[in-house]
Amino acid sequence: MSITAQIVDKLDSLGNRFAKIEFVKKDGSIRELIVQRAAEKYRVTGTRPETTETRRRNHPELVNVYSVDSGGFRSVDVRTVLSITADGHKTEYRTRDNVALTMGL
Repeated sequence: MSITAQIVDKLDSLGNRFAKIEFVKKDGSIRELIVQRAAEKYRVTGTRPETTETRRRNHPELVNVYSVDSGGFRSVDVRTVLSITADGHKTEYRTRDNVALTMGL
């Protein structure tokens, strides 16, 4: 299983539990978000199903999460995720240097 698939599986398995995602932003800086994956199911209204499916098909690397800090939805590029901390356990997936090389940062 690829690292990207492992990250998506981890986020999907969280249910309504909170987690901290550490990732590299487009400008190369590291950011942390406190997120809830399942919140999308309960808080998004008025989104057409075909729009969601088109986005998933065209951008499979993007995962939508609810950011507790900003009180809104954010898209996280799973190719840039460094680690996920959930239930007191931190899982590291990549290094910052690895992301910089693969993403051209």
